[in-house]
Amino acid sequence: MGTFQPRFIAVNDYSGFITELSAFRRLMDRRVPKEFLAQQSIGNPMLPSDLKSLASVCKEKPFTVSATNKSLFHYHNLVASQLANPAQWLHIPIVDSLSFTARSSKAELKRLTKTLETKLITDRLNIRPRKKCSKEYAEENMIRNYYKKTVGIRYRTERGLSEPIYFSFGLKTKDNDLSLKPLRFSFNPARFEPETLEKIFEALSDLKLFDCLLKTLQKAVITRVDLAIDTVGIPVPMLIVGQANVCNYKTYTNHAHIDYGDINAATQYIGGLDKTHILVYDKVLKQLVKKQKHITVLLSPEGNPFVLSRYEWCYKPQGNNGRKIKLKDLNTITYMFRGKKFFSPLLYREFDEDKQTFLEDGVINTLAKQSKLITVPNKPRPLKRDSAQKKQRYRMDQINIMLKMLEKYKLHIDHDWFKAQQNRTLTELYECMIHFSKN
Repeated sequence: MGTFQPRFIAVNDYSGFITELSAFRRLMDRRVPKEFLAQQSIGNPMLPSDLKSLASVCKEKPFTVSATNKSLFHYHNLVASQLANPAQWLHIPIVDSLSFTARSSKAELKRLTKTLETKLITDRLNIRPRKKCSKEYAEENMIRNYYKKTVGIRYRTERGLSEPIYFSFGLKTKDNDLSLKPLRFSFNPARFEPETLEKIFEALSDLKLFDCLLKTLQKAVITRVDLAIDTVGIPVPMLIVGQANVCNYKTYTNHAHIDYGDINAATQYIGGLDKTHILVYDKVLKQLVKKQKHITVLLSPEGNPFVLSRYEWCYKPQGNNGRKIKLKDLNTITYMFRGKKFFSPLLYREFDEDKQTFLEDGVINTLAKQSKLITVPNKPRPLKRDSAQKKQRYRMDQINIMLKMLEKYKLHIDHDWFKAQQNRTLTELYECMIHFSKN
């Protein structure tokens, strides 16, 4: 077998970085209009100081992180700039995953089962039974296992078949812990051109498999939405995120060998995985380790991959107090940075003895463990016989005190920009799915 060759976009000179960044953003999220990216590129030129910091960190050996004062200064500059001036960096929330479920009539289920019993190929659609996902998608496999059948729906284009929309139907049993409904759609919107997504749902509607596809979509309930941004030049240990009243901070490390040598690819988690949570991980390393062909690598003038750390917010509304949000209200979901705090890498200088641990296990994860020693003012430390709820409240108080101690390193976020872009992106996504109803 041949050596895995990822797709590259090469930056020949830092002065032209914004042009290649625009092309990169477009490949990572095909739903973003080229005209919009071009408009933002012209109206928000890169600052020379940001390009200088980018050039400096790219001189480091690929996939290594330095905590020298010089490196910390440049990392600080890059994080602060990308949060405070997101338009300059073309940061538009990426909808990386969308899942929703809907009710179905018996006649509809019978029709779906009969028609999709085997593969269905039309002049516009290619629908085939879907096998299990790879082991890394254990949660998706578990959910699909509740259904009698899952198919992949692809649109036929001049360039070939589109990415799939996964459609599951017919629950094996009505008793399930996830309150699932008989119909379920799941896909990655970022991999679809808006026109392709419109045509898929239009073709589905024309097949007459559903009693009324428009009503199905309007009444569908969201089960998961993943929103992400890909930061440039910032390693995972330098993208420091905390959230008040959240006790679960974990870091998992994957040891692997790639062309650049033996590496430790860390993924940081904030929050319980069964509820809304955050992931921070190196998108390039994930691609190289798992050989993901759909991801693109941005190459620096030095020939090294730019570090692309992804902040990914996994929103599970029904895991949070059972809240139900309909698909037609997709643009009303919680803001992806609500309650989140980002801290400057300069805080490394204050914790010299912990630097190495910070790099390996993450800043907030390390400090969260240390915060167990904090005594909460005016509250006795819980005893073993105390309730789990009382222990949880005390633990949250310890975490919040720890985060407050870092407040001087808190970075400014242009919330107006990110909120507006999240709203626009989600509004346009829903409009794409129901576009067929306006013809």
